[in-house]
Amino acid sequence: MKLKVLLEQLPVEEFRGDAEVEITSVEYDSRLVSPGALFIALRGSKADGHDYLREAVARGAVAVLAEEARGLAETANLILVRDTRKLLPAIGRIFYDDPAARLQLLGVVGTNGKTTSTFFLRSILEAAGRATGLVGTIHHLFGGKAETSGNTTPGPLDLQRLFAGMVKEGIDCVVMEVSSHALALGRVEGLTFTGGIFTNITPDHLDFHRSFDEYLQVKTGFFSHLP
Repeated sequence: MKLKVLLEQLPVEEFRGDAEVEITSVEYDSRLVSPGALFIALRGSKADGHDYLREAVARGAVAVLAEEARGLAETANLILVRDTRKLLPAIGRIFYDDPAARLQLLGVVGTNGKTTSTFFLRSILEAAGRATGLVGTIHHLFGGKAETSGNTTPGPLDLQRLFAGMVKEGIDCVVMEVSSHALALGRVEGLTFTGGIFTNITPDHLDFHRSFDEYLQVKTGFFSHLP
């Protein structure tokens, strides 16, 4: 994909460089950057991707998407935006050609029972002849493959990459656990679910959510992703 395809669809504050350059991958971890990558600098609680701009370019990144240049050479292709993290869902959708649009997504939300419910539901759908993928806490399953899970619900870029792999394997339906962290952090932003299951809710993750009321509000926010 040419860089200009992203530039045309993102709210860019400033751009310098060659819009015709070819992007072969998208990474937000500088250690995973390979030649041809677009590196996205994210600000986190423990690290700031803007500290690794030069490392990413040294590893072969052909463009950088960031909120500030922070010592980056003027010869590097640079896209400046207001909030890199908020753009992850859109970038994933554009780069991977919106694979979720070719999948029926079924989400399972709740404090307890999400993992068991997704496995039951996938078994039922597979028995009914549906090629069904699974995204969850233990691992991600599709086409006879199993990928280790990092989070219950992957981040936006990883989720779109996963969906693209599923489409390639002939999957047309995906059952996935949707955690409260994923909802609060926008990991499923822009996704439309065909259906959903709410298992239950009890006080949990109150170290992340400031109160049970906030936790409940975040959980029930899943239903805004239904048609």
